[in-house]
Amino acid sequence: MFGVWLTGIFFVTITISASYGDDVIESLQFDVVFLKTQMKELTTKLDKSNILIDNLTKRLEVSEKRNDELNTQLSSTGNCTHSQDRKRLLLSGSTSTGVAFSVRLTKQLTGLSAHQAVVFDMVVTDTLQAYNNNDGIFAAPITGMYVFFWTTAVKQYERTQLLVNGVPYGYASADAANDGDTDYGSASQIVVLKVNKNQHVWISTLSGSGALDGYNDNTFSGWLLYPLE
Repeated sequence: MFGVWLTGIFFVTITISASYGDDVIESLQFDVVFLKTQMKELTTKLDKSNILIDNLTKRLEVSEKRNDELNTQLSSTGNCTHSQDRKRLLLSGSTSTGVAFSVRLTKQLTGLSAHQAVVFDMVVTDTLQAYNNNDGIFAAPITGMYVFFWTTAVKQYERTQLLVNGVPYGYASADAANDGDTDYGSASQIVVLKVNKNQHVWISTLSGSGALDGYNDNTFSGWLLYPLE
C-alpha cells in the first residue's frame, strides 16, 4: 500500500515538472519570435533611415554645387557691374572736370561800342575747344553748373557784363583814378550759374570809353563745377 502511494507521488511530480518545462519552453519560444519580429522591424527602419540619409546627402551635394554656381555667377556679375560703374565714373569724371577754358587779350582794344562783344584773342586753355577766339563766345558743351571769371583793365572807365544768350548775369566796372597813360584801373567779377548745353556765354561792353588797355591783364575764364544732365 505504501509502495503504491509513493509511486503515485513520483508520477504526479514528474507530470508537474514536465508541464512546467513545456510552459517555459513555450514562453521562451514566444520571446524568440517577438525578438525576431522586433529585430526585423528595426532592420527595416534602419534601412529606411539609411535610404533617407543617402537622399539627404545627395540633395545636400546638389545644393552645394548650385550654391557654388550662384556664387560664381554673382562674382562675375559683380565684377562686370564694378567695371561698368568704373567706366561710368571715369566718363563722368572726364566730362565734369574736362570743361574749362581761359583766354586773354594780347593787344589794346579801342573804339568799342556799347554792348559789343569783347574778343579775347589768346587762348591759354580750352579743353574741349568750346571757346571761339574769332567772336569771343564760349558755347557750353554740356548742361551744368559753371563758374565764370573775368578781369578788365582800363586807362579811363569801362563797364562790362557777362551774358548768356544775350541775358546779363554779372557786371564789372573798371575806373582809373586819373585818366592818362601811366594810370590803370581794373575790375574783376565771378559768376556761378547754370548754363544749358549749346548756350552762348561772352563778355561785352556796357558803357564807358570804349577801350580796354593793359593787354594781358584782360582775361576771361570758365569751368564746369558739375554736370546737370
